[in-house]
Amino acid sequence: MLIRSTRPSVVDGPAGVGDLLCATSPAPGVTQTAQEVTVDALAGPLAKQADFVFASEAAAAKAATAMSATLSACPLPKPEKITPQSTDRYSPHPVMWSFADSDGNTGWVTITQRGRDVAYVETWASAGSATTPLTLDQFARLTSVVENRLERYGAAPSPTPGTDRHLAGPAGHLPAPDLFLDPADFTSVLLTGTGGAEAGPGQWEGGSSVTTACDADTAHDGTFALMAITKAGVDAGYFATQRIRQVSSGSVDIGEATKTEVDRLAGAFSGCDVSGADTHTTSLAGPASGLWKLETTFTDGTAPFIQFVAVGATGTPGYVSTIVLTAPAGGSIDEAGYWRELGRLQGLAAQR
Repeated sequence: MLIRSTRPSVVDGPAGVGDLLCATSPAPGVTQTAQEVTVDALAGPLAKQADFVFASEAAAAKAATAMSATLSACPLPKPEKITPQSTDRYSPHPVMWSFADSDGNTGWVTITQRGRDVAYVETWASAGSATTPLTLDQFARLTSVVENRLERYGAAPSPTPGTDRHLAGPAGHLPAPDLFLDPADFTSVLLTGTGGAEAGPGQWEGGSSVTTACDADTAHDGTFALMAITKAGVDAGYFATQRIRQVSSGSVDIGEATKTEVDRLAGAFSGCDVSGADTHTTSLAGPASGLWKLETTFTDGTAPFIQFVAVGATGTPGYVSTIVLTAPAGGSIDEAGYWRELGRLQGLAAQR
């Protein structure tokens, strides 16, 4: 199944967004982006998102309230049933509804407001199609992702002094920034050429995993954060990520609890062999303890995706560092060079 997303379009006023469920409409005269997700061989969109930016936070809150009221008293004959839903598993008090119509189509809607931004997200599972309806838990996690992205990338007010927008993780539960490597530590001829390295805006999508497979740290809660690294001043994807996770010791010695967590992650990376619908990921142990190479191959012949991983305790008791270096797709890779860089960074992390 091939999923396609139309390129987001920016328009003024309510035109261009398309029909929203229950004739929901934002206040006129706002700037908005609209995007639909479709699946090849299926009629109609699988999902739709519309983002609205208002002149003030108060205006955005007022618009979100009005849109929510429209959904709660749906004026159209379809859907015949729209039901408020709630779970606080991923974020406190998300605003969500499930819906169904007499034709057997089902779906979900959420309205999220952060600062001056309001996001409307709608998903469908058409009757008789190959799509599977989302569960409450799945849509709640999707809603949390929308909330996080508005907080990170929207027109929200500036962050509270003393916070670091480069670290992404659960609000109020981020490790101290000085536990992380300095972004400049990732600068090298192999990784950045003649340029430098910098941390990009936090890109947390509601989970803690830092590799495409084999990562045993998948928890959504606790104290942790991710830092993504890109080439300084270059419009390119991230080539490195560091995760710092605080270990919960309970009645166990903190050193022993940290070792247990390192061993748990190491056990998942060691000998990992995982197959997905269109992928196959294997791991290779590195030349030193705590290092691995993950290689993901694709059934369609796409060039392999390769990540180099380092796991170890930080110098500060009770924290575990995981560093990932992503090799460029296609072409030859200086594997020995990546092992050297990974070992160097792991050694620096052990001093933090």
